[in-house]
Amino acid sequence: MGLSFPAFPYLCPLFMNKVIKRASVLVFCVLVAACLEQPDCFNLINNSVNISYRKIADGALDTVAIEAVSIVGLDSVFALRNTGALLPLDFTKNTISVVLDDVERTRLLAIGYRVQPQFVSEECGPRFQLSDLTVSSPSGDSVRVLSSTPGGNSAHIGVYRCPRNNMVRIAFKQNASRGVIRDTVVVKSTSADFQAFTIYPSAGSLSFMNLPLNSNASSTRITLQFSDNTEAKLTFTYNLVRKTVYQVCGEQTFITNVRASADVFDMEMVESSRYVTDSIYDPPKINFAAFQ
Repeated sequence: MGLSFPAFPYLCPLFMNKVIKRASVLVFCVLVAACLEQPDCFNLINNSVNISYRKIADGALDTVAIEAVSIVGLDSVFALRNTGALLPLDFTKNTISVVLDDVERTRLLAIGYRVQPQFVSEECGPRFQLSDLTVSSPSGDSVRVLSSTPGGNSAHIGVYRCPRNNMVRIAFKQNASRGVIRDTVVVKSTSADFQAFTIYPSAGSLSFMNLPLNSNASSTRITLQFSDNTEAKLTFTYNLVRKTVYQVCGEQTFITNVRASADVFDMEMVESSRYVTDSIYDPPKINFAAFQ
């Protein structure tokens, strides 16, 4: 009985596609190995992009509790910081889709770039030069290219967070012979009477705390549990104002005329000529001093 291969014309493109993909990976490994043998060559690799969170008010670095960062199509763990993430770019493509999960929301980024093969030298051989970064946000976040050439320690892409308008700051104080001095309390845990996404710091030996206020109510109760299992209950009352400060953020709720009381502490509003102490700021400014 003779043998025939009627399906071969259909299998051939699939086989060749796999060969091409494997060959691309092999070429990349060879290039990286060649560069690793030459330290100066390794410094020429520019396939990383640095994404940083920024405050929309002044563009300064922001601190965000990041839960996870992923690239669509890849199952990898990337270097995370509380101000952003460092991600690799695939030289076989010209776009990647990034998912940033933080405690406030999920943000989507579409990052584009240009890839050009380039012969460097006989020692380094060829490499792929990445340039012309672009970024957009399908989730509607405010994003901007800060540096269009990947690689190095520069910040390449900024993700601008809208103001967090609900964090009141208290500082622990005590009266001493030389006047009012800083105090430290040992907090075991912190809780609020609503679902609060961010409380920081929430435990430890603390001289201050940033506490969340409920933007959907005119009062908030915070419970502090201390290391000896005793508790303190802090109550904040305030007014809510709806207005648009940044167009990209839309209408937001702002908190004014904050008042505080507690069952353990004497709460006193601080005095300052630099800011209105009964209003909320981002980053937070000290609103109240808590005396034991």
